[in-house]
Amino acid sequence: MTGDQSHVTNSLAQFVAGSHWGTIPPDVRCEGVRGLLNFVGCALGGARDEAMDIAVTVLAPFFGAPRAIVIGRGERPDALNAAFLNAVSANVLEYDDTHLGTVMHPAAPVAPGLFALAELRPVSGHELLHAFIVGVETSCRVGLAVMPTHYRRGWHITATCGIFGAAAACARLIGLDVRRTAWALGHAATQSASCRKSWQHVQKPWSRQRRQERVGRGTAGRGQV
Repeated sequence: MTGDQSHVTNSLAQFVAGSHWGTIPPDVRCEGVRGLLNFVGCALGGARDEAMDIAVTVLAPFFGAPRAIVIGRGERPDALNAAFLNAVSANVLEYDDTHLGTVMHPAAPVAPGLFALAELRPVSGHELLHAFIVGVETSCRVGLAVMPTHYRRGWHITATCGIFGAAAACARLIGLDVRRTAWALGHAATQSASCRKSWQHVQKPWSRQRRQERVGRGTAGRGQV
């Protein structure tokens, strides 16, 4: 791209911060519920996978104060590690949702951070669902903007674009204004990464789920969670 492209970030931030629950169509709300149910089901299915056992073993010595659940397991780590682990389990079996236009799995990067935040502050069901829908929409919009060449060149789009959805969803849930939402998206952009050539064994679910931990730090800093 050439020239000043800041309007792209500002437009996306305005969409996220300006979204209202009342404008979400009923059929989209229904699909959002289905997406969350799919996420939870996939996380339950992958909770005892070898990749999860390895991740828990490695991270457990660094857990902070117990604040959030790991779906399908007994561990209760801090919110950031819980978001990471729930994202790993949701994706590890590869049964999670797929957006065909981008070949992206949008729920695994978006939902875990919302679940973790919901354990740190009071959140209603429609607020969480609204944030999830906004996050998935954001991920797919960014993904559509870079496809198909992005994926063909070897980038792992669920991770590279999913982080924008995670940032948008968390920003929407904690009520960031347009300026702070733009900052959160900027933090996401600086951490967007993952290469398909590195897919070996457990690396694939780990790569996209590290986005959850990083974006949690970014939005927490912006909103002082």
